[in-house]
Amino acid sequence: MLANISLYWFTNTGGSSAQFYWETAHAAAGWSAPSSVPTGWAMFNSEPVLRRVLDADGKISHWTDFREGGHFPAMEEPNLLAGDIRAFFRTLR
Repeated sequence: MLANISLYWFTNTGGSSAQFYWETAHAAAGWSAPSSVPTGWAMFNSEPVLRRVLDADGKISHWTDFREGGHFPAMEEPNLLAGDIRAFFRTLR
């Protein structure tokens, strides 16, 4: 985790990495703009209410809830994340 934090700190990119959150908070379209592109989400150790908020219209084509992991799934549960990414793209072949 320190390596991940150091990457943002030493390259001075913390602000630009948070720009998505700022733009989303100030956008008129809300959290997700309409799109025809297939979308996949993997939620790690989160509250079930997030799906109702982020996928209110039920348009997200691939959604997985994991009990394990947390905010950094690539470091905490890499096998689960990789398997879920493979499963999502397998549906697009």
